[in-house]
Amino acid sequence: MEAWWSVSSRSRSPTWSSGGTTTQTAGATLVSDIAGALGFLKITGNLKEALLLVTGGVDGKVGPVTIGGSLIGGADDGSGQIFTDGLIGAVKIGRDLVGGSTQTTGSVISGGSLAAITLGGSLIGGRASDTGLI
Repeated sequence: MEAWWSVSSRSRSPTWSSGGTTTQTAGATLVSDIAGALGFLKITGNLKEALLLVTGGVDGKVGPVTIGGSLIGGADDGSGQIFTDGLIGAVKIGRDLVGGSTQTTGSVISGGSLAAITLGGSLIGGRASDTGLI
């Protein structure tokens, strides 16, 4: 069974089905590390300064991704990032993809293929290299 992650702009906590594991670290950056497939990701607002890691080799894949607002990097390396070992389905970001002030912020990185990406706004690089990256 695959995990799914759905966060409402009114909710501060992700909701999980069975089959997925997560580690969340409070602090400057929120990190979710999922071992295995993530069936889909749906966020109604912004994904700001958080890091979503989906690991597990080819099994570390993500289905369709919808972010209603913007994907926004921050001051910590990898913040505002979706990273997978495997494939990523179609990604739709309703507004902007924005890099931060350190490397690999504001990014979508796939160890396999990326089916498609649609931005409703702009792709904006940050102050460091590899920001605002697909």
